[in-house]
Amino acid sequence: PQCSSGAVSPALTVLLVCECDETPSACFDALAGAGAGDAMLICCCPPEREAPLRAVGEALWRTGRLAGFRCLPLALGEDRHAAVNRAAQEADGAFLLLLSPDVLLEPGSLPALSARLAKDSSLAGLNPLLLAPEGESGPRRIRHLGCVADSRGQLHYLYEGLPDGHPLAARRRAFQLAHEAALLVRREDFLAVGGFRPGLEGLTVLDFCLRLAAARQGVFSTEPTARAVLCDGFDSWKKCGLWNSLVQRGRLKPDLLRRDYHSQVQDDGLEYGLTPWLEEGPCNLAFEAEEGSPDAAWLRWRHAPEPAALLHLLYLLPPERRAWALNLCRE
Repeated sequence: PQCSSGAVSPALTVLLVCECDETPSACFDALAGAGAGDAMLICCCPPEREAPLRAVGEALWRTGRLAGFRCLPLALGEDRHAAVNRAAQEADGAFLLLLSPDVLLEPGSLPALSARLAKDSSLAGLNPLLLAPEGESGPRRIRHLGCVADSRGQLHYLYEGLPDGHPLAARRRAFQLAHEAALLVRREDFLAVGGFRPGLEGLTVLDFCLRLAAARQGVFSTEPTARAVLCDGFDSWKKCGLWNSLVQRGRLKPDLLRRDYHSQVQDDGLEYGLTPWLEEGPCNLAFEAEEGSPDAAWLRWRHAPEPAALLHLLYLLPPERRAWALNLCRE
């Protein structure tokens, strides 16, 4: 069953997979505040989670903050990406927003995303600018504005950790990959490539992006006027770390991605060579972190992942975050 505000299908359908025990009320509220009054939300969840999620979704629909809401129960053992494929088949709108419960969209983000994708036929998909939450030490920092590959075929988040007010954060660029935590695509394109191919684990989204860009003969981009908080502080560890580990061990071919790190940096008017951490990347780009702070330790590890930098960062992390980091290192 579903609730809907009328006979006309919304142009945008938001697909959200909720597998955790807690109801992502903050994600729902942020989505509504981002301009979802004309959007349908389909929430894929275990059957036992349907009642509390439905209560939150229907409350937003009744107040006009969503155009429609429905729950799609996850089958026992169903892969989350297979559930997204099934939800996309049942959606009606021209656009799909693939959204993670870890993302809090900021006000006005949805109209900005939808307008740009509708206008630019060269785009295969579009992300908002993904930021760290406020309240952490130092300035608010960029978590993801696009993915690039270095000369060894390894994956990086371009300018990860740069303060969000930096002029480089306001540029529009073309990328070969996108981030699935908040990804706007055309429904017809998603269905034409068969959606996600489940079973690839951490490579599922990267595989989808490469197939979608090839089929569309397009690129991905980030819309800087659309912003969102990505709550997962270990996101880049998981995404880039997995890909780079597989490349380093010869499990992935290094030429799967176009080597574009240098061209992206040079197009921004920066010199490409050795970073202050003596790693390949933009030269002399100040990240403005106080030496000895957790931010400084995190930036050093992200931009120069050496054992000593990792040990120093682990020492500074709170115990609960240190446990997560150690698990990621083991994996």
